[in-house]
Amino acid sequence: MSNPRYGGRSDINAKIKLGLSNGSLDSRTSNLQRGGLNKKSSRVKKSVYLWTAADVRSWLQRKHRDYFERYYSLFLEHDISGRALVRLNEMKLERMGIENKEHRMDLHEQILKLRIKHEQNELRLLRKTDVVVNKD
Repeated sequence: MSNPRYGGRSDINAKIKLGLSNGSLDSRTSNLQRGGLNKKSSRVKKSVYLWTAADVRSWLQRKHRDYFERYYSLFLEHDISGRALVRLNEMKLERMGIENKEHRMDLHEQILKLRIKHEQNELRLLRKTDVVVNKD
């Protein structure tokens, strides 16, 4: 999804940049660049690709409280950010040190759900941005 014309930004950021350059977009656009609005509130929701190790820690604690105590040190040791998290698969989890197959499968399932949710949000934001950009 990287676009070299815009310094490696994703297509959505490229479209937002185009819209901003001609002054056609309203103030909501800056929220789209930061990851979009959360439906439950008006605060900006951070893209999983921008998550820090602390954000991953919160996610792991929320989604897998049972595994948090056991495996968080491995996530920390391997410096797992949001970008790295969504790229993990069962084999990578095993190489990290998670030996129990059932635990790896559970963690991988939650990671896949997170990835799908993130992709759906990205598509939704892209559609919103296309509508705003195409109004010109």
